[in-house]
Amino acid sequence: MTGFWMAWTMFWIVPCPVKKWDNEKYSQVPLWIPVIGLFIGGLWTLLAFLLKLAGGLGFFGPVLLFAFCSVMSGFIHLDGFMDCADAVLSHRNLEEKYRILKDSTTGAFAVICIILWAVCYFALTANAALLNTYLYDRFLCLIFIPAAIRCVSAIAVTAVKPLGTSGYAASHKNVRPVSIIIPAAILAVCIAVPIIIYGLPGLCVCAGAFGSFLAVLYLVHNLKGMSGDISGAAITFGEVCAMAALAFIK
Repeated sequence: MTGFWMAWTMFWIVPCPVKKWDNEKYSQVPLWIPVIGLFIGGLWTLLAFLLKLAGGLGFFGPVLLFAFCSVMSGFIHLDGFMDCADAVLSHRNLEEKYRILKDSTTGAFAVICIILWAVCYFALTANAALLNTYLYDRFLCLIFIPAAIRCVSAIAVTAVKPLGTSGYAASHKNVRPVSIIIPAAILAVCIAVPIIIYGLPGLCVCAGAFGSFLAVLYLVHNLKGMSGDISGAAITFGEVCAMAALAFIK
């Protein structure tokens, strides 16, 4: 359970009831990231249900839904997304890209990309909630989206060779097969259940996981390794892909 409490502390804004940290258990953290995603997804679903009961609250409803996952994760995944944007779009050599990943300052590429991400994500959420009302009719999908895309990141962090600058590098040698098998099993369930409930529109969870997978492939190829920043960027991109599918698949 040490890995669980560590994942809670790192990836969820709700105060952790158990203050426990062990650097030797760092390799267990990715195993629990999808579980944190289920917690966030459950609260996201509750929010959508309450908004549905309240009539959606106009544009304010989509604003809450658009911002919810980022707020609940303490914006840590957005931070990774912005770091990757600065590093990859700099088109520098690998050493310089790694320096940019660790740089605490925010570059122009990060600002541009986060604005584009926010505009696209909000527009898709508003389209799903206001124009087509798909989101409120299929709000149970929101339970599974955060968990599914975090399963992809958890598997990637565990299976792919980490960057030397990554916090996972030191613990990567202690990874066990269960750290891949369990997230893969959770991913399969998260994809299957919405399809069983909603049919074709339930593919929005699959779309989110696939978008996260594509982001991992692109960033790992570009940076020659896996890191927490790449994981966060993949989660951020996966959310947009899931919402796009939820907005347009009938």
